[in-house]
Amino acid sequence: MREPQERIVRQHRKTRTGCLTCRKRRIKCDEASPICLNCDKREVECVWKDSPQSSPSNMVASTSSSPPTPNPSAAFTSMVMAPTSAPLDWTTMELMHHFTGPFCSSIQNYGDASISDFWRTSVPNLAFSTQATFLLHSMLAAASFHLSYLHRGEPVSLKYTFAAKSHYEQAKAGVLTVCHDVDPLGITIMSFILLALSHFSHHHTPLSVENLRFLRSHSSREQMQHMWRTYASGPLGPLLRLKIKMHMSISRQMEGKRDMVSADYEFPAALTTIHLVTSGTPDPEEVADPYISDLYRETVDFLKHTWVASFQPGLEYESAFTWLVLVADAFLELYEQRRPRAMCIMAQYCAIMEHLSQSRDIPWWLPGPELWQREAKRMQEGLSSEWDPWLPGYVVPIPSIQTLAAYIPQDMAWWDSFTRDGLGLSVGEFPPPMGDL
Repeated sequence: MREPQERIVRQHRKTRTGCLTCRKRRIKCDEASPICLNCDKREVECVWKDSPQSSPSNMVASTSSSPPTPNPSAAFTSMVMAPTSAPLDWTTMELMHHFTGPFCSSIQNYGDASISDFWRTSVPNLAFSTQATFLLHSMLAAASFHLSYLHRGEPVSLKYTFAAKSHYEQAKAGVLTVCHDVDPLGITIMSFILLALSHFSHHHTPLSVENLRFLRSHSSREQMQHMWRTYASGPLGPLLRLKIKMHMSISRQMEGKRDMVSADYEFPAALTTIHLVTSGTPDPEEVADPYISDLYRETVDFLKHTWVASFQPGLEYESAFTWLVLVADAFLELYEQRRPRAMCIMAQYCAIMEHLSQSRDIPWWLPGPELWQREAKRMQEGLSSEWDPWLPGYVVPIPSIQTLAAYIPQDMAWWDSFTRDGLGLSVGEFPPPMGDL
């Protein structure tokens, strides 16, 4: 009888430098930071051993030997401080360097030096001085997505994508804990602007109800109106002043040039009557309610702002986000219920953005026409053919509105000031800047 052979145990060296998650599961960690490949594949939290040399608070303390900057809002600072599970390493240093360089250059408007300085110096300084880790993660997420875009098709792109998603989720988790608190410095607004860019750069369904509610959680029309003067006198001042300057310039251009509209893409005239019982739309009973009717009218009026801005190079951010901020929460509820009128309006928004993305070179963060086509198709799912005249691409014998000026709102209370003359709207002033953020 053959004696059993002794089991050979291979000698190997254990590593204690991987993430705690992999070590607990006793699997090999590739040590990618801030999230390793194993944790990313399994969609679990990648936890690393705390490193006192790389925590956000120590990083802030080591950036300068000068006395700490006085905190203008100590109560708010105490709320925004939160620990992060991902260590700041060389990848993080690379991302911060990229944020203050190529990334900031990629989001300049009209080459204005003040806005470059705002993103390059003011925002990082504010993140460090207040120790607002969610703003720091928002900066790192945006820089990571930009690097992933620049290196698309290369193996290193995956590294930046992992980092981007990790920082994006940590920024979201952090900002949601303070988004309803008083924020005189506008830290959450800065974070939401950066998260909005990151959001559109990688989401396959950017217009889902969940995503829209998050983007609006601290930048709704009501919030901006309430805090406008406070924001304008604080660190956000340079950004807001540039927005005002841009709108005044665009208003003058529109008043002087009445043939700016592309001949093959006018504002969908059928939308201007979608709120009326007499418009011929199915289900007229819905808009027999004056509140619902006015809600649809207001939403379409806001959409004209997006349409006008979509023809202006440099206003891609305003084209993509202003309307999503201005619409009322009640409209989002109708959209969530998939009310046909709401879906038609959302589909027309997608068509405007598709036309923008096809008409010129677009910023790196703005989705291309294929995504807008898919989103428009998603809006139209379940709609009967009766709604076709109010959807993109349908040609109806409605008198054409030939001039861009027909869509310029009348005064600063522009959403309440529209008048009709048979073909369109009366000429007036451009929308106020408060809707841009």
